[in-house]
Amino acid sequence: MDEMNTSAISKDYDLAFETRENYLFAYVEGEHDTYDICIRYWREVGDKLAELELDKVMIVEDIVEQSPLTDVFRLASELPDIGFRDRKIAFVDRYSERSATFSST
Repeated sequence: MDEMNTSAISKDYDLAFETRENYLFAYVEGEHDTYDICIRYWREVGDKLAELELDKVMIVEDIVEQSPLTDVFRLASELPDIGFRDRKIAFVDRYSERSATFSST
């Protein structure tokens, strides 16, 4: 198992990756959860999946503030176009009852 690699491209969040057996683990933390923040870190995750040639990812979001549900639906509709087509996604929001596991996009 690889050590966690951290990406701090934006001051808005910290994103760490760990390559696990057959999937990518991504951990994101920050204070604010907006559409712009989410789309940036989801793109980074999509890029990492492509780089590692993996088709499964588990994303744990540790952000206290919640995005409006309309932003969540908007982001979900854009996932196939930002690197998640034909990928399996597990998503956990540590501060929300909206956590879900999605199938292939």
